[in-house]
Amino acid sequence: VFHTGNPRRVTANDVKYSIERAADPANASPTVLAYLGNIVGLRDRFQNKAASVSGVKVVDETTLQIDLVEPSDFFLSELTYPVAFVVDKEQIESNARGWTQKPRGTGPFQLKEFKPAEKIVLAKNDRYHLGVPKIDEVVFELAGGNILTRFENDEVHIGYFPATQLESIKGGNSPLSKDYREVPEMATFYFTLNPQKAPFDDPKVRQAFAMSIDRAQINTVLLYDAYRVADGFLPPEMPGYDESIHSYDFNPTKAKQLLQESKYAGKLPRVVMTYSGTGAAPGDLLVAIQKQWSDNLGVDVELEAVDSSAFLREQRKGQFQMQSDGWSADYPDPEDLLGKLFSSDSPLNYTKYKNDEVDQLLGQARVETDRAKRFKLYNQAEQKIVDDAVVIPTFWPVSHTLVKSCVKNLPSAALVIPKYRYVEIKDD
Repeated sequence: VFHTGNPRRVTANDVKYSIERAADPANASPTVLAYLGNIVGLRDRFQNKAASVSGVKVVDETTLQIDLVEPSDFFLSELTYPVAFVVDKEQIESNARGWTQKPRGTGPFQLKEFKPAEKIVLAKNDRYHLGVPKIDEVVFELAGGNILTRFENDEVHIGYFPATQLESIKGGNSPLSKDYREVPEMATFYFTLNPQKAPFDDPKVRQAFAMSIDRAQINTVLLYDAYRVADGFLPPEMPGYDESIHSYDFNPTKAKQLLQESKYAGKLPRVVMTYSGTGAAPGDLLVAIQKQWSDNLGVDVELEAVDSSAFLREQRKGQFQMQSDGWSADYPDPEDLLGKLFSSDSPLNYTKYKNDEVDQLLGQARVETDRAKRFKLYNQAEQKIVDDAVVIPTFWPVSHTLVKSCVKNLPSAALVIPKYRYVEIKDD
């Protein structure tokens, strides 16, 4: 049921309405084609060539039929992406501009309070179809402050700590060690080099930039080994991960040679890396990598902070030269990282990167329903993408948290799931 004063049952008509609303060209969704474009008729609706999505049919109140353009082993996973979430038609039509301030969902918790930059409070949904949560509320503190001190003072149940304390806490030499939890994330940090923009239209320049970063040194010296060096694009937690995929090793001598062999030898244009920020000084990580490019390659890269909304606009238009980037898996399938970002016909391939061999492999994988065969196709595509150096994978992140012993059944999940519905608070 929806989170309403008089709970209304969700029906197949609500699902159809939500998909058609996402495809409505008036809403200009930047993601609907990428995640739901395989539904028959959705592309026509998005392009305003049809009044509805012909491939979504209501059979009865509890049954929906969705017809696909091509076979897909991962389509059900795509339906977990937010653009496919079921929304309340009654609420949207009665409050088109303000419904997102207190949206009516169907999940285990409902929004009770939202104060931007301060806190979010979720209250349990007593009518949740998979069982009532065992805790009454979940409070997310957004205002900052010293979270570690608040954790030590028993003011919060889940907290974080500075990386400088990682070795002590992780090694069992701190009173906080008993509360420590390490969870590798299904995500990748990387730099995107736009092959449509000089000088990165030359693959030798891209490879030179990739070879002149010592990721292992940065992780150890600057990040206290908080991350894992990314030797490929897919993180190890991803189904289909192949440890034989190998990105470029640190080799400044070879990097300088490649730069001299490139068409920009001696005449490299200005190079600017944009990153999402507020205009403050860039983080230590970007400054360290900037210094390595200067020391190891002789290239002075400018760092330019762009506010988050402008960053996304620039990204979607492919206007950037180089970006500091990252991708957290929406669902556990290699298609989410490789097909979405690197297939030349994907709306999320913002640089318009195109490699015919990669396209062929990704196209075959997209329609292959034998999962083992599909994963092998992705492995081949990933190695070619990494070799092309349109992205430089840097790190696979790891979540380092402190969790009070009274918090029971909190899942250690590598990606975002509705995990708080499992949690109980019980004293030892």
